[in-house]
Amino acid sequence: MYQHIITELGLTKKEADIYEILLQIAPATIKDILTRSPYKRGDLYNILAGLEEWGLLEFEEKDGKKHYVPTHPNRLREILAEQEETVHQTKQLLGDNMGKLESMFNMISSKPGIKYFEGIEGIMDAYDEILAIGKPIYAIVEDDGGVFAALKQYFKKYVPKRVRLGIPNYSIIPDSNPHTSTNKKALRYARTVPKDQFPFSIHVKIVADSVFIFTVEEHAMAIRIDHPIIAQNFKLMHDFFWAHGTDAPEVAAQFDPDHKT
Repeated sequence: MYQHIITELGLTKKEADIYEILLQIAPATIKDILTRSPYKRGDLYNILAGLEEWGLLEFEEKDGKKHYVPTHPNRLREILAEQEETVHQTKQLLGDNMGKLESMFNMISSKPGIKYFEGIEGIMDAYDEILAIGKPIYAIVEDDGGVFAALKQYFKKYVPKRVRLGIPNYSIIPDSNPHTSTNKKALRYARTVPKDQFPFSIHVKIVADSVFIFTVEEHAMAIRIDHPIIAQNFKLMHDFFWAHGTDAPEVAAQFDPDHKT
């Protein structure tokens, strides 16, 4: 009657059958179970061993014989909770390593993985993916701070999360940008370059083997490119600007909504 529900947890149909029989006749001997089930003795012992591994079977001695007793059905809820926790951990582990797996694929295919994000919501999704990679962030920021202005409320959560994850952010910023500062408490380090020489109009973040490009001009969007060689070359550009930039002034607050993050 309930086998189809129990098997959804991963039990075999035979295990579900015997567990339900035990709920009806336990405590039961092997002989008792054999009279109610279609399975042979050798098969039945294997089924009972499986139920024991699931934590769904207990034993008790009665009249000198071994009797089998099912554990409380709450154990089924515990099994489900354990599986949900395993799925959650696996999902997190996959997310943490997806960038590396994609990079490996891109290397053998010689094709960069490209993903588009549309609108402000899409840009926030891209920032979430940056944190999921979990590596230092190297940014080249647009001259007017448009991306930051558009996501100002989002950054109030993004920055503390980045700090909790221990992910530093190194930004190259045109000196015309109104959101320019270094903040060691927020793991944010910045250097400026002259806007008249480098009037950047897009926002770039290099993270491990990925490059994220953002813009809110005319149409808000982001692009993610996963390719180690492309990322390496963008990082070389960042290194050049960092070596020739000027240290940005430092602020003390961990998060200042009026400064670039």
